[in-house]
Amino acid sequence: MEQKKTKTRKHNLTYDDIEHIVEYLVRTKASGYTFDTFGVDDIAQEIRIICFNALDKLDLDRVKDGKLENFFGRCVDNGLKNLKRDNYVRTSSPYKKRFQQLEKSDE
Repeated sequence: MEQKKTKTRKHNLTYDDIEHIVEYLVRTKASGYTFDTFGVDDIAQEIRIICFNALDKLDLDRVKDGKLENFFGRCVDNGLKNLKRDNYVRTSSPYKKRFQQLEKSDE
């Protein structure tokens, strides 16, 4: 019989316990990660969601010197980079059509 691994938290922290860290990250990082249609408010909400989801991954034994700011800051940086990578829309160059016309005229 195969045993399923159940994920148990190794801490009893709640979102309320880390809210001051989350709001600090919102103040310091939200404006630096805006892109396309994602404004400051959207990024601030994403930061809150990332931190809430990171609570399940938190292992206080592995967090050096109790530096929760570093753990959640790293989670936010990685999460926002992934968000931008997955949602960034690249528009084509306005000169692309001109280059294609030049290539056709050279033939």
